[in-house]
Amino acid sequence: MRKTTPIITSALFMLLTNNIYADCNYPKKNFVIPAGSSATEAEMVQVMGKVKTYQADLETYRTCLEDELKQVSPDLEAYADIEAMMTAKFNASVEDEETLAEDWGAAVRAFKSK
Repeated sequence: MRKTTPIITSALFMLLTNNIYADCNYPKKNFVIPAGSSATEAEMVQVMGKVKTYQADLETYRTCLEDELKQVSPDLEAYADIEAMMTAKFNASVEDEETLAEDWGAAVRAFKSK
């Protein structure tokens, strides 16, 4: 019986992680931040809307990850691994948003300085 326990645990872990990530899809960034020094006002306004939408999508993604983790029992043997994966994904989305904010801020400053 002991030999099958790791196999059962691994199979359960795979099923749970597949279900956990099924609804939480990382949003796609489908725009490029223009060079503020050469962009038009219309381009900056258009991208500003896309930046705000992308930030909201990242927030929705992080909320989804949190909600999915709440559905996993902390008593599950693989809980620590699942939590670590969720945390890594959460943190990666925060880092992406921080980079986006820095890039957007630089573009806005360059736009305003011309």
